[in-house]
Amino acid sequence: MTEPFLPDSLALAIGCHHDGPGLADLSRARLPSVPHLHDEDLWTTTYRFGPGFHPRDRYFPVLREQGSDSRDEHVVAFAWVDAALDEQAGVAEPWWCLNAIAVADERSGAGLGSYLVRKVVEQARAAGVSTLYGQTPPEAAGFWDRLGFRVGGVDEMLASDRLVTLADGRTLRPVVTPEPGHRFFVLNGLQGQTDAPRLLPAQYEA
Repeated sequence: MTEPFLPDSLALAIGCHHDGPGLADLSRARLPSVPHLHDEDLWTTTYRFGPGFHPRDRYFPVLREQGSDSRDEHVVAFAWVDAALDEQAGVAEPWWCLNAIAVADERSGAGLGSYLVRKVVEQARAAGVSTLYGQTPPEAAGFWDRLGFRVGGVDEMLASDRLVTLADGRTLRPVVTPEPGHRFFVLNGLQGQTDAPRLLPAQYEA
């Protein structure tokens, strides 16, 4: 599948706190089931932004609509990526979580979501990330399947295929449960490894 052509009015950038009002508006419109993204103040006080330079970095690409005046710029799409299992549980593996992706209604169907996902995969490879995962409502599962992700069943857990080492030196086998009614999607082997720990939906565990 070829990358969509970005019109001259759109620019890819790294999001920042100044985008907060637009990100909150876009999240309310397109991500109604993620209420913690709807609060404009939280975009200022909660650090979600980053350039994605290494596996423990955050990555937050946005597409901005450029008006005739730079003050007219506004975000029409974004992706929010971080090392969620490292931040929440100390899992020191090069795994990124694609927490959310949103495209403004007026730009829906133009391929911008696919464009952003490809940019995330590209940056993950450059940063040394081996696995990219996230969760989706069932009606959007086909989107991730078309982009090459393995998609689990509804309410199916995602698990590491082996023990991994935590930041404090302990070992465990991470198991992650999706939000009720959701499905995990995952893309392993981003660095071409065959021996790196992988995250897999339970049905694919080997």
